[in-house]
Amino acid sequence: MKKQMQEIMKAHDLLGDLLVFKAIHRADKAGLDVLSDLTGRQIHVMVGLSRVEPCSLKQAAKRMGVSQASACVMVDTLVGKGMLERVQDEEDRRRVLISLTDKVRKSLAVVDDEILKNYLKFAGMLGEEVVERWHGVMKELSEVINEQRDEFES
Repeated sequence: MKKQMQEIMKAHDLLGDLLVFKAIHRADKAGLDVLSDLTGRQIHVMVGLSRVEPCSLKQAAKRMGVSQASACVMVDTLVGKGMLERVQDEEDRRRVLISLTDKVRKSLAVVDDEILKNYLKFAGMLGEEVVERWHGVMKELSEVINEQRDEFES
């Protein structure tokens, strides 16, 4: 099983590298990518926050899997680069939330569209039967992750 997991990890890395870097490159060529000046970790943070924004620093730290102090440093850096902004919570004016800037949101939308186009190309090459199996496995994996999320995040 270990060898199979290593092969799955390798395929996952290849797929991720191909899809993400190609998508970022295409967005950059279109003049829509603001992510190209960021480190891999910073891009990872931006993508992660895009799924929970707006959020508190505590929520951001949990999403990133780091301490609040480390998250604060990352957020400060990305605010300084114009990638994130601090906004006042409409429901509790004392609370400050972290949100992506509009230019980052637009860039991530372009990247997501490119990634989907490439997934569809691979799906066409693999055929419907393989895609159905792949979908089933990924759906089951998502269910396990959601059921065990606290264990994986701690």
